Amino acid sequence: GEDPRALNYSLALIKSWVAMANGGVAKGKIVQPFAGGTNESNSSTKVDTWPYGISAVEWSHDKTLPAGVPAWKFPISEKNIVANQGSATDGDQDALLGMVYTAEALDFPSDFVDMVMRSVITFASADLGFPDLYRVLPGGEKAFVPKLGSMWGGLLPEGGTYKTQKQAWCYSPGYFAPAHYRTFRDFARRHWHQKFADYLPPHLDGRPSTLDELLEALDSAVTTGYNILYYSSCSSGSVSNWVGVKTPCDDDETLNCEGVPWTHTPYVGEERGECAQSGTRFGSFGA
Repeated sequence: GEDPRALNYSLALIKSWVAMANGGVAKGKIVQPFAGGTNESNSSTKVDTWPYGISAVEWSHDKTLPAGVPAWKFPISEKNIVANQGSATDGDQDALLGMVYTAEALDFPSDFVDMVMRSVITFASADLGFPDLYRVLPGGEKAFVPKLGSMWGGLLPEGGTYKTQKQAWCYSPGYFAPAHYRTFRDFARRHWHQKFADYLPPHLDGRPSTLDELLEALDSAVTTGYNILYYSSCSSGSVSNWVGVKTPCDDDETLNCEGVPWTHTPYVGEERGECAQSGTRFGSFGA
């Protein structure tokens, strides 16, 4: 049967998550919603400001609070803002999965569904690169690579307007969560209303993005992740903490082009480069 305590705990955590996406209890002059952006106007809410994508939708048809994905570390202050800014894909997808399950436990109230839908959209944009950060496979399919957060990793270029904050072309197979992406896809498909299209980030050329493109990005993250996982695996079955997905376009201002992200995986590019973060080595397994 239902456990009201579990539901109350879940709602308490979601309230905290929404508050963090807005910026939390910030000290100093902090732009809100801060989400996965920088302390500059529009950084979290406009797709064409660095970092690429939106990490918050600051308004709602139901006139509720901003929703999105927060900075990876709290508390936020003017002194630590640079070190703590930027979302973290692994935490974002786990929190969002809990929000989807909570929506079901509440029997999908409209204002709660609105909040979760905005969160799905911002996750897809900030952490997957929706709608413009992808590669086109030989068969014409789009390949979205989960980033390591709103500011780095995946297919973010080395330079240009939307350059990665940390080492370029880096990916962590440990972030791959195919069941999460499928759950977000199914939630969006089943509970979509036309008004939610107003929350979708536009393409950089000004064209509106669509629900079908959102579903395509979530589906693609599953297929892409499994391909990268295959090329990241040792003969023992162990998988490295960090691998490469280097697939540059002709210039750093171009975010999508033809290419196969796992062509040189586990290495970073044909030069057989390496990447590593968080104090663990390239080619190593575990913490």
